Amino acid sequence: MYHGTSEEAWKLIQKEGVLHGVRSPEIQKAYPNASRVTYLAVHAQEAAMYGDVVLEIDCGFAPANEEVWQIRVYEPIPLHIIRRLSPEECAPLFEERGRIRAKQKD
Repeated sequence: MYHGTSEEAWKLIQKEGVLHGVRSPEIQKAYPNASRVTYLAVHAQEAAMYGDVVLEIDCGFAPANEEVWQIRVYEPIPLHIIRRLSPEECAPLFEERGRIRAKQKD
């Protein structure tokens, strides 16, 4: 499973010691008891659409249905099962991201 994020958010994840979604101030105000949620993509390409840092999570499971492209995780994900993809691994993902975004503008 994969998670796309920003460089700034990756630093906060490392500081907190877990990958655990954050709630925006608007969500916190509207839903004070809302759970923190992290979205994981089945494919690295999908995660690359959401940030310049792509994380691979060795969570030990995959969706049973091939049509699933994303799952929600409500528990903190520990750093020891997270690996940041290298720039070399991300380069083709970001090239494809650029092509996809260019098509969306057309």
